[in-house]
Amino acid sequence: MKYYLMFFLIMITTLVSMPANAKQQTTDKHQIAKAGKVQKLSHHPLLYQPWISSGKKFGRWWIKNPKKYADDSLYHPFLYHLEFKYSYLEQRGNTDREHHKGNVNLVFRKNLFTSLTKYSVSNTSTTKHITESTTKISNEELRQEFHLALTDKIEGIVGGFWESTRRRYLQSRLVYYGELRWTAIDSRKLDLTLGGFYGRTKTAFLNTEITRRSRYKAFEGVDDYKSDILYLAQQLNWKINKNVNFSETANYMIFLENTDYRLLKLELDLDFKLTKSVSFVTSYNLNYDYNPFTEAVQDFFAERKAAGKKDAQIKTTDTAISIGVRIRF
Repeated sequence: MKYYLMFFLIMITTLVSMPANAKQQTTDKHQIAKAGKVQKLSHHPLLYQPWISSGKKFGRWWIKNPKKYADDSLYHPFLYHLEFKYSYLEQRGNTDREHHKGNVNLVFRKNLFTSLTKYSVSNTSTTKHITESTTKISNEELRQEFHLALTDKIEGIVGGFWESTRRRYLQSRLVYYGELRWTAIDSRKLDLTLGGFYGRTKTAFLNTEITRRSRYKAFEGVDDYKSDILYLAQQLNWKINKNVNFSETANYMIFLENTDYRLLKLELDLDFKLTKSVSFVTSYNLNYDYNPFTEAVQDFFAERKAAGKKDAQIKTTDTAISIGVRIRF
């Protein structure tokens, strides 16, 4: 799938740049030694600075504006932050259910430039023994952003995300955008950022999920939908104490072709640190999605009900509560 290539391209670019960075450090070492500018080479940061680091001495740098560390940015290595989150649910009896969800977040930073990659995938399998039927639902989302710190409070961002979910009848949704993000609060325990951006989206719907049922064959389906968008984003991170952290992310999108169509994604995380790298985490997710497909299906079912036929319901909101484990590097 072409969207996976974006992730691997970033990794390959990083690996390719390794020799260049190492070579530059060696060159700097010889130049400094020849110039006789340093009496004790062991004290010069360019000579023994690792080319890549998790940046532990900078704290939670991946949620901070790079300008916060601008005074000594010359000596910063290539920073990375990697974390995995996994949750599992199992139910047995008259109805068997298994649910797996995984998230990967990868952040790279060099001086004022930051690359953010997020990938999430979930799979749910439900079997009803009395009807001998099995339903499988899968969801995927890939997000890529590139950030440039313009001031100590403002970042310029370009990026996009792709998602596919049977739960909300989306075959694929592609969104790309440009954004300005403002750091409203930057403190030791509390961080708050606000952003607004303009972009473009294209969405393809799973019409066959409706029409494959014989009684809904009359449903005409919905064509791919394209629209300019306005997107508002907000992110909060609260370090309650050294072992407990609360985070909240909200994204709100308005489709400009028809402003009745809206998208809201909300995620709340409560993280309990077990070890230096491992945490127990409980999460709440909310997705509100009103789009042309939702509207068309609602109208279709309303017509069936008015004609005295069996109808159904499509909801605009999905929620989920999960518990799992997070691992950070």
